[in-house]
Amino acid sequence: MNLLPTSASVKVWVFQAENLLSDQQKNVISSNMNEFLPNWKAHQIKLDPGFEFVGNLGFVVYNDEINSGSSGCSIDKLIHNIKIIEDHLNINLFNRMGIILYSDGEWVQVSLDELIDLFNKGALSINDNIINQAAISADQLIIPLKESWVQKYLKETVN
Repeated sequence: MNLLPTSASVKVWVFQAENLLSDQQKNVISSNMNEFLPNWKAHQIKLDPGFEFVGNLGFVVYNDEINSGSSGCSIDKLIHNIKIIEDHLNINLFNRMGIILYSDGEWVQVSLDELIDLFNKGALSINDNIINQAAISADQLIIPLKESWVQKYLKETVN
């Protein structure tokens, strides 16, 4: 289930689509990112980035900050590149309304109401994992419900 290296030194950016990405859209994104990332720099220093899709729901861009840390300017360049992808494909990759949940061996996107309903029906537990959209580093990216902002909406007591 690990998407990428899980070190605290690996900085992450989550780009979540509103709708499922088609294979064609994923191919365009892959092509763009495979061209952009090898040339991504911070203050003229090459970064050590990569990206991984989260099923058909979006993708995570990451950079190992050990040897070359990202900067405000480099992050701006990444966001600009993502906006180019969005415009080209006519999609939104900054969706923060859906929750990406690991269920039955795959990543799925649900609304908060759907997640609460699944939890109340016993289809989810506090130990099921979600993508933490607020993650800064890879070790914070995949977390159990009990450690997420969602837990305050769940009826079960979380210890």
